[in-house]
Amino acid sequence: MPSRKAATARFAWSLSFTSFALVSGFFNGSQDEGLRFVGSCSSGVLTPIGSGMLSYALVVPIIFLALEASASEDWQPIGYKDCKSRFNILDVQAAGCYLKDTPSGKKLCEFKEGSTPRIRIKFIPDETVEKLKTQIKAKIGQTFLEFPMADADACTYGVSCPVEAGKEYVYEKGIEIIHNYPKDETVQVNWMVKDDKNDTKGVCIIFLARIIA
Repeated sequence: MPSRKAATARFAWSLSFTSFALVSGFFNGSQDEGLRFVGSCSSGVLTPIGSGMLSYALVVPIIFLALEASASEDWQPIGYKDCKSRFNILDVQAAGCYLKDTPSGKKLCEFKEGSTPRIRIKFIPDETVEKLKTQIKAKIGQTFLEFPMADADACTYGVSCPVEAGKEYVYEKGIEIIHNYPKDETVQVNWMVKDDKNDTKGVCIIFLARIIA
């Protein structure tokens, strides 16, 4: 008969995009059986369960469940073109972007249908502006289509308004890729952060994107 000290625990892990399963062993001095529990755990402790026997379940914090080798969930620089911005753009990055190279050598962001990719723009204004707004357009062929937004106020996305000349700011916003957007077609995205008073372009960047299923 195995003692408590000699008893072993058996663990099997299963990770998917939406679920987590942990198979753990328990020991009580005369048994070495399997205990299965499934759930999303929130603390890293050993928690006693049941009564009359020494049995423990390892409660593990879950940090990331959505794992996919080909996609980058980290922020990464993207290829972009400055389209006559008034402000000085220091850096542009994206999260939720599958970065690809086009045959012409340009960078392209593939966004997954149903996801909410994010854009982060670091900039320095050339003058004080009281309030900023976001405007996003996609150019398909010769037609510009504007992305609908429930909240276009750029001052709610990491930027504290008014913005002051010479100070560095980081703007960050996500946009939901809904299911009726056209897929598998390369489009030009015009992403702008404008002066809400006179509609001038404080920030204007252009990059290539494609929606995939």
